[in-house]
Amino acid sequence: MFGFLRTLSAGNKFINALVSGEFDRRDPGLRVYAEWFDERPARGKQVGIFIALLKKDWSKGQIADRLNGIIIKAMNGQVALGDALARELEQWMKWDAPKTPLQAQAQEGGQEAFASLMAQLRALDS
Repeated sequence: MFGFLRTLSAGNKFINALVSGEFDRRDPGLRVYAEWFDERPARGKQVGIFIALLKKDWSKGQIADRLNGIIIKAMNGQVALGDALARELEQWMKWDAPKTPLQAQAQEGGQEAFASLMAQLRALDS
């Protein structure tokens, strides 16, 4: 019973650390993440953009799950962090067909802002 609670607590601690960007350096597992983010401060900005766009519609656990998968691949050199985050967001974002000219204009502005954020995510890779 206590092992389960300890595991649950550790998982919650990990999720909160990923979503907040505040890693307890006393924890060896979290220290690895803290050091990786410290190597390039832009990584924190990239993750912040990703979280800001998803936190309205996704739970912390869902965000942490997607984020951790991407971070692990980036840590292993399989993907560039910003590009992988942008691709994930582009897959998630869906635009409904506008019904009025005003909606079309608003949507165009939203699409331009979204494209700008995706370009910013990718630019922070360099």
